[in-house]
Amino acid sequence: MNESVSTSSCVYCGGPGGTHDHVPPRQLFPRPRPSNLITVPSCQLCNARAGKDEEYFFAAYLLGSAGTSEAGQRLWQEKLARTYARNRGLRSLIVGSFRHRVVRDTYGMVFRIETIAELDRVRIDNVLIKLVRGLYFHTFGEPLDRTARIECKALTTQEQVDTVAHLASSVRFVRQDWPNLFEYRCNRVPEDPQGSIWFLRFYGRVIYWVVSCRADLWDALRNQRANE
Repeated sequence: MNESVSTSSCVYCGGPGGTHDHVPPRQLFPRPRPSNLITVPSCQLCNARAGKDEEYFFAAYLLGSAGTSEAGQRLWQEKLARTYARNRGLRSLIVGSFRHRVVRDTYGMVFRIETIAELDRVRIDNVLIKLVRGLYFHTFGEPLDRTARIECKALTTQEQVDTVAHLASSVRFVRQDWPNLFEYRCNRVPEDPQGSIWFLRFYGRVIYWVVSCRADLWDALRNQRANE
């Protein structure tokens, strides 16, 4: 439930505020929830707009590897079992997204069969983009420009995680942790506040790398790559 607060600008759309939005969403945390959760000014519409996508995000990942964590198991018992029982459409949507993938060795022999989820990237990105915008305001004391381009990438292999860790070690990051629940690292480009980088980890299992930059710069870089 949203808290009523004095009117201030919404960090997402710039309109009049009126509520506090939790970033990350409270539903990420099992009870008893930490006392130091982050809230940012938000309008009622922006606060509620991502509710269905957030439900999808956590339900999808907690049905997978994140659900094997201690926090994931507690959340399953507290809420998600009832959510799946009540919302059969959501359950069918997520269960139907799982596929089997054959992994072969260098000789072409079957090495193992993996189960992967083909998740709705738009809905996942909606949650991550809103989260980064809220954390940007909390971390740097000003909203991220609404025209900034934000790109999200899941880190699904150890090689990707190691590469990001190497990049992260080369800059001074702001960080905040709720151990085994959620952690983030971030920094922004001094000469261009729209440029920022984020490392997000959920339940110690799900890891994302998020980058923001000016829309015109992003388009220029994409056109340059296309012409190379």
